[in-house]
Amino acid sequence: MSNDDGWQRLNPLSIVIRAGRLVAGLVLLLAIGRSSGGNHATSEILDLGLVALSMLLGVVSWLVTRWRLDATTLIIETGLLRRRSRRLPLARLQAVDVVEPIVAKVLGLAELRIRLAGSSRVDGRLAYLHESTAVHLREQLLSGQHGAEPEREPPMSALLATVNPGRLVASVLLSGTWAVPVVLVIVLAVIFPGHSAAILGGSTVVFLFYVVAGLWRRVSAEYGFSVSHTEEGLRLRSGLLQTVTETIPRARVQSVRCVEPLLWRLIGWRRLEVSVASGQKTTGSRGESRRLTKALLPVGDRAQSDQLLRAVLGTELPKLSRPPRRSFFRSPLRYLFLKSGVDERYVVAVTGRICRRTSYIPLAKAQSVRKVQGPIERLLGLSSVMVDVAGSRVGAEMLFRATGDADELLSVLVRLTRAARLGTATARVASPRRAAELEEDSQSKG
Repeated sequence: MSNDDGWQRLNPLSIVIRAGRLVAGLVLLLAIGRSSGGNHATSEILDLGLVALSMLLGVVSWLVTRWRLDATTLIIETGLLRRRSRRLPLARLQAVDVVEPIVAKVLGLAELRIRLAGSSRVDGRLAYLHESTAVHLREQLLSGQHGAEPEREPPMSALLATVNPGRLVASVLLSGTWAVPVVLVIVLAVIFPGHSAAILGGSTVVFLFYVVAGLWRRVSAEYGFSVSHTEEGLRLRSGLLQTVTETIPRARVQSVRCVEPLLWRLIGWRRLEVSVASGQKTTGSRGESRRLTKALLPVGDRAQSDQLLRAVLGTELPKLSRPPRRSFFRSPLRYLFLKSGVDERYVVAVTGRICRRTSYIPLAKAQSVRKVQGPIERLLGLSSVMVDVAGSRVGAEMLFRATGDADELLSVLVRLTRAARLGTATARVASPRRAAELEEDSQSKG
């Protein structure tokens, strides 16, 4: 529904969804009140009144909400007594997600959630639009185009990987999340041997709840997972009760991590996670960059993970080398995993004790490079080199290298990261046509 001046409203069925949420909560409260006794006639009148009030609030919310897309900005206006106008510049869009809760999915509706660069929260919501309208608007926002006729066919995309529900459930069971409550039960039984039966009985209930809740949370969020390659980036879609479709632009990727728990390695399974810079979190007078970690592949085999790594990183990765053998005395459990490598574009580091983790860091995203040497490393002639990117837990750890090699690696990384960042900035500023002109000019002068 649109006006002549370009303003459009949400789908009228969004009134039903908004009112339904209020009615569900009110019915629960009334049911609790009825269980304690009361006049049934009065309760029925209250029920009808609350339903009517909920519908009225839904209609008011729908009437006062409108949106418009102009040349450079998406404008969302809402509010009855206090009017609020939110302007979202297309040039600063970081992500546009299509979310389909189960009730909205039944009605053929979807919610559009917009996040801007430099923000750690959702900056704009359109709840709810017709599903086809939401998908088309997302394409317009991501491409920076609008005003064209709706496309007859959806944009072409290449499906890279899907996750079988059975494999997803098995991966959660084999991930080791059940190990913590099992160890806790054993410890309690040893400490309190006289009450072992009661402890085991109560702990078993807690253990089952912990496992089932964790299993359901993972399966519900990652059910039906698929990742596709599109012009805008990598498109992720998943969810059982609530389907979420999101697009990750490659320029926003800060790092990729491959996680291989012990039991997964026996059957060749892996998990890929991608870290995306999400904005600034201010703590006092100091701003700290935050990041979002998303599952790029909840579980998959080596072929699937390698294909996704090529799709995200788009190049051959550097060759890896091991640290000297004396690093075994510094960390015996991690020694078998330790590897690292660097080239002109990426740094790769492998570490872990029981769960092997491989970090892939684009050098253009590096925030700092540092060398670390503790007292034990000093005695063994070892040093570690760290590459930090946006986010407190994101980075590459090239652990326990020979001190001379670490010094050389540090100087090389400083030079390579500077060159990578300058190259990215140049590519971002210069248009393809201007870049070609500069290339021709440099060749003629040479």
